[in-house]
Amino acid sequence: MGGLSIGSLIGPPVGGALFNRFGYRGPFIFSIIGTAFDLIARLLIIERKDALRWGIDPKELADIPSEEKTDSPTNEAGAQEELQGKDVEKAGTSTAQAPATESEGQRKQQQVSLPVVMVKLAKSSRASIAFLVTFIYGVVYTTQEPTLPLHLQQIWGLDSAKVGLVLLASVIPTLFSAPLTGWYTDKKGAEWVTFVSLALALPWGVVVIIEEALALFIVSYALEIFFVSGVISPITAELAHVAQSIDGVGYAHIYGVFNIAYGVGSASE
Repeated sequence: MGGLSIGSLIGPPVGGALFNRFGYRGPFIFSIIGTAFDLIARLLIIERKDALRWGIDPKELADIPSEEKTDSPTNEAGAQEELQGKDVEKAGTSTAQAPATESEGQRKQQQVSLPVVMVKLAKSSRASIAFLVTFIYGVVYTTQEPTLPLHLQQIWGLDSAKVGLVLLASVIPTLFSAPLTGWYTDKKGAEWVTFVSLALALPWGVVVIIEEALALFIVSYALEIFFVSGVISPITAELAHVAQSIDGVGYAHIYGVFNIAYGVGSASE
């Protein structure tokens, strides 16, 4: 979540500056360049399943204490002896690996499709409420975001660069609200922090309508987004809890459902 907030923090002012300097195509060319770097970085990542083909398990390497990872000849010789011992042990206990193979087969059998996941989550009241709150967040955020540039230009005569700076008010609060509500969720639970966040966002949504001073608009909009974005951490925690309690539902399914709920809310604008 922090990476998303930081990226959203950089985007509005950079997009406004590129639009003023290079025109309409500037922000899109910048996005293409950034996406190309992201693609190259993803191609350089070695997945665990690919590393296992070469006899390297990143998980086991991560569990090795740091003092055992030094480059001294003694440690290298000890590591080679340890690997040889593991090879001998694996050769002598090949029959004992049958239960592990069966457990892997069971895990594969427990994998379910997205429609089945949706049906299972619909039967959970906690998942349904989380889906509803995510839908509300998507509606609130995306119904206001497209109209802000037009409103700022019409009422206060701001250009694209200044609009980008004003939009920072919708991003900077998320850098603080998500960690704060996440910390409280770990301590006390998700129900009350979610309710309070949505309740405190309502008054500032009314103040945003007032067309008096630009400073009032920026402050009220920042506070509204601060409280609205505070529901993200408790909602994702709730969905993660549901994932642990339902067989065949994993974290990837949960985040997929979160994105579906947000997408449906965004499309309803």
